[in-house]
Amino acid sequence: MYKMRILVTGNGILGKSLMRTVPKGIAVFNSVRLAPKRGEIKIDILNAKEVSKALSSIRPDAIIHTAALTDLEYCEVHKAQAQLTNAFAVKNISRLSGGARLVYISTDSIFDGKRGWYSEKDKTNPINVYSKTKLLGERHADLAIRTNFFGFAEKRLTFPVRMLMSMKAGKCVSAAEDQITTPIYADLLSEAIYKFVLSGKEGVYHFGASKPVSTFSFAKKIARKFSLDSSLVERASLDDIAKTLGLKAKRPKNTSLNPRKASIIAKPPSIRRSLETFKSMLKK
Repeated sequence: MYKMRILVTGNGILGKSLMRTVPKGIAVFNSVRLAPKRGEIKIDILNAKEVSKALSSIRPDAIIHTAALTDLEYCEVHKAQAQLTNAFAVKNISRLSGGARLVYISTDSIFDGKRGWYSEKDKTNPINVYSKTKLLGERHADLAIRTNFFGFAEKRLTFPVRMLMSMKAGKCVSAAEDQITTPIYADLLSEAIYKFVLSGKEGVYHFGASKPVSTFSFAKKIARKFSLDSSLVERASLDDIAKTLGLKAKRPKNTSLNPRKASIIAKPPSIRRSLETFKSMLKK
């Protein structure tokens, strides 16, 4: 008999990870928007009737909401769609939750990046549309976990994974030395999320790597971990990269998160452990 029933919305990088790392004694259901595969449930999170019907059928004790519109450039151009998906849908799910705890996966970029090593008490100041809509979504959650994760799921690749693929192909990659984060591999984040859910905690928590790292240093670490030529990593500034790529959405420079509050529930992993776990996963 299961001690808890959980609905995971979304089947992207984190959604897939959450389905790989389910703790014993937990029944987890995964919802997708289109073409559900075996074991998945079709739910359009913007459709109140579909959400209500699914929640009534599953009767979850908790909902881990990972579904989101995450492409910063797309969100910058399609503001209304970003707000509907990242904010209104959360309100919709919360309203129809039937008492289930809503766990919302937020982002480190709700800060302006001027200082870094942010605690949960620090003032938020998002500087792009994506971040603004994610902050709005936090208001409707019982538990919001701010983070910055990397991983892969089919055609969905995060920046570190794209860097790895380029270096494996012998191509140079530009990495910003002034962009600082606390990245965590998605599977390790998923394990922590389940600990948060089981703890019964509410409020806002920061969770990621135990120490900050620049994107440049992170890329170098990736190269060394996979025995690649680290000289392929070229030092650059975030502004130069944005200009070269013609990016419209502003990127905050230092969004590193202080995980001290969360460490009581789950131990923040080192960047080394994230890369080791990521590498072992790629071998499977």
